Amino acid sequence: MKSLDSHNNRLNHLENENVRLNKEVNQLKRDQDVLYKEVRDRNLIINGLNDTVNEDNEHLYEMVCEIILQVTGGCDIKPDVVYRLGKFTSGKTRAVRVKFISVRDREKVFSNRLNSTKPIYINADLQYSVRRDFGMLRQKSKELEEKGVKCDIDFNARSLTTSEGGKFIVTDGKIIDTTLNKSTKRRLENTTETETQSTERAARKKAKPLSKTKQKPFLGEPRDNGVTRTVSLMDSAGKENLTRNARMNVQPPTPSI
Repeated sequence: MKSLDSHNNRLNHLENENVRLNKEVNQLKRDQDVLYKEVRDRNLIINGLNDTVNEDNEHLYEMVCEIILQVTGGCDIKPDVVYRLGKFTSGKTRAVRVKFISVRDREKVFSNRLNSTKPIYINADLQYSVRRDFGMLRQKSKELEEKGVKCDIDFNARSLTTSEGGKFIVTDGKIIDTTLNKSTKRRLENTTETETQSTERAARKKAKPLSKTKQKPFLGEPRDNGVTRTVSLMDSAGKENLTRNARMNVQPPTPSI
């Protein structure tokens, strides 16, 4: 009995310790998010800069300074640190993270980001998953615009709409076409209409009373007096006909001798 009590006490202690550690971990995650946000408030991400295999960091710094001069209209804002994100991959352009000395310099550039010319895009320093989804939307918009289709991106909803009525959304790193073509819509409408008609027919059939059809007459069992009763169904006038057919089984008289 004492052994069981000690095990229960030990189990309760471990459960309480687990709850305490989970609270500490959640608090550390919140503190980490706050620190990351404070650091990223001085950062910007630039996409679209030409990427080479053996890129010189000084050359990259100069390209970033030229872009800052262009978008700010000549403001002499010098970034603190500039570097590429990720490893070099042939055929792809890595993003550039730009760290500014002050939040004020960063806000000055970010507020004029729309002055940049394609394919240069200036964005906030967001989490990787958010940057990935935004990049997929921009890539899809670029592909459609090359085909002459105008696009509008809603970054808050992570969706893209086209001038032809199309719509794309990004979910879990995958871009999904939520647009139904005309043939699919027509097929769905026809299927729905057929199902509705079938349901209505079944309901009418279930609610319709049974029709009175003529049946064969029921011959009752003969009584002791030899009278057979035959009952017919309703006639056209709706009246019950009761027909008696009496057939007497009369024995012929026995001649006297």
